Amino acid sequence: MMDNAYRKVFGMHAWQSVKELQFMCERLDFRHICSLKKLLFYIRYLDLIIRFLKCAIFFIVRLLNLFVCVTNLILHLVYVP
Repeated sequence: MMDNAYRKVFGMHAWQSVKELQFMCERLDFRHICSLKKLLFYIRYLDLIIRFLKCAIFFIVRLLNLFVCVTNLILHLVYVP
């Protein structure tokens, strides 16, 4: 069971051995494995938020550019000499 926990945390396949990994990690106990899993979750969550904010900023900039173009067009049509 603990071998599967190592495989899940470190993204390994079922046929891969975790003996060397356990040795190098000095056998992480369950508490440390859970902490590592939480940390990876928060990192992925923050990455998702950053991607969303980049997309939202891009969308807002496009809307502002459209607003400026429409405003310039209206001003040009209204104030034609």
